[in-house]
Amino acid sequence: MSVIGQLSRLESAGLVSLKAAHPEVEYLFRHALVHEAVYHSLLKHDRKQLHLATGETLERSVLPDAGRLDEFAPLLAQHFYEGGDDYRALVYFLRAAMAAVRVYANAEAVAYYDRALEIAPRVAAGAVPWQEVYSSRGRALELIGQYERAVGNYEAMEDEARAQGDRELELAALTARATLYATPTSVLDPEKGKALSHRALALARERGNRPAEAKVLWVLMLAHYFSAKADEAAPFGEQSLAIARELNLREQMAFTLNDLTHTYVAIGAHERARAAEEESRRLWRDQGNLTMLTDNLASGADHAYTAGELDTSLRLSEEAYGLARTIGSAWGQCYSRWIAGYVHWERGDSGQAIACLEDAVALARLSGLVIVQSLPRIDLGLIYAELGALERGLGLAQEGLAFLQPSTPPVIQGWAWAALARLHVLRQDLPAASRAIEQRRRLPQIDDFSTPAPIMIALAEGEFHLAQNDAEQAVAVATEIQAKMERYRIRAFMPPVLYLAGRALIALHRDDEARAALLEARAEAEGRGSRFILWQILAELADLESERGAQTQALAYRQQARDIIAEIAARVPTAELRSSFLARPSVRAVLGA
Repeated sequence: MSVIGQLSRLESAGLVSLKAAHPEVEYLFRHALVHEAVYHSLLKHDRKQLHLATGETLERSVLPDAGRLDEFAPLLAQHFYEGGDDYRALVYFLRAAMAAVRVYANAEAVAYYDRALEIAPRVAAGAVPWQEVYSSRGRALELIGQYERAVGNYEAMEDEARAQGDRELELAALTARATLYATPTSVLDPEKGKALSHRALALARERGNRPAEAKVLWVLMLAHYFSAKADEAAPFGEQSLAIARELNLREQMAFTLNDLTHTYVAIGAHERARAAEEESRRLWRDQGNLTMLTDNLASGADHAYTAGELDTSLRLSEEAYGLARTIGSAWGQCYSRWIAGYVHWERGDSGQAIACLEDAVALARLSGLVIVQSLPRIDLGLIYAELGALERGLGLAQEGLAFLQPSTPPVIQGWAWAALARLHVLRQDLPAASRAIEQRRRLPQIDDFSTPAPIMIALAEGEFHLAQNDAEQAVAVATEIQAKMERYRIRAFMPPVLYLAGRALIALHRDDEARAALLEARAEAEGRGSRFILWQILAELADLESERGAQTQALAYRQQARDIIAEIAARVPTAELRSSFLARPSVRAVLGA
């Protein structure tokens, strides 16, 4: 019987159906189970021959069109894999992986790279681009937050390098693993990052590989920065940048500048920080690297917030968030929403602040990064506590603390314990606040002003001293941190620091100094649009003016504070939270005065 006759009988039996008659006859199986049964009824040799013939036919039809070749690469790879043509299967799995990476489908890319690594040992050694396979697979794993698997990938890369005696492959493996250990991932270990980097640096210099030398110097900068040694980090970054500029390594220039920004902020070199940030942003845009552009924009939002530029901070965080959603970057979305939450909270919009931080907490689960697993939860806990939901706030803060590890940078641990101490002061649980402060004091001294950590720590300790009626010590803490903030040009937390100083000075009956501090705090808060702290400053000023008999001024301050409280209450997202905010003793004192 002819093929057509056989097909007709299958069609009559309901096993296949005609899909198209032109330009070629094409049939479909009516059910996947029928397809499976027919496929597995073929002899293994016949199946291999069928896959190979199908792959070759498909390849001939799409080979002239590079765009279609990318589209059909996964199918071609699978046919050649099943057909036993390992070399062509490897070629097309790698092509499919690269196409997936270009559209940020990193999980798919990892699956294709996994198949490529399975096939590679069966292909002639010289035909396998080992560095491309391992490096690209590792980067894809990093981008989906699978850092432990990425470490394993680079360890396997180093083993392969040693087996082949390939020193360049070994250098790439050492550098990639050092980078993971030097950055705030779930595998952060700056000391291990430094050790691997020094091995890689010696190897790069031995081989005269200056691009690799520039990269390793950049990693050393990161390792020192995340060891809270920003002053030691900067020279490594500057050496890396000098080599990258000399050789016109534009991608390395962008990476180094991007992270020099944080280092320069940490040591108070703000003009250099801004120049580095803007140049790296231009380079990322020019290169079309949306992943790193997202990181740059979110960091820019962070730095703008610290400098007191709330409008700029919100604009950059929104751009970063939009890009991060486009490329599926959980880290970028989390970081940008976290910063936006700060801005909204400071402006008194608790509804928007809570929404942003809850998004950040949810996205943090996908990022794999300890920092964003911990701190947004703790910051959200502080917001709930400030709105009077003290136990809910405490629960969130304790969840955030549970993510801290011994390898977590001291700056992050210090921030977390300080936030918990402030929360306990709000709860009037001074023994618990004391224990949190003691935990913070066991960490190294933190002077990294590229994060709010030193200011958060000072505020927590100052509030604790004031709650213990040790106003002298509270003034000393506020004065010291204010001087450092002036040096590092940090405006973000100036109103609460001055507010702390004002209240401590009132407790010491130094009313003229207290009034000056509170008036400065008011000017800072109004200039920034910091509404939540402003009503508290105005309430203290009202009480101070009332004490000195200036009742008209006291009434004006108190009415302004009431108006702001009403605005804030209107933006609280739930009736329950609104009630707990309005029930706070300090709020009731203003409204009932």
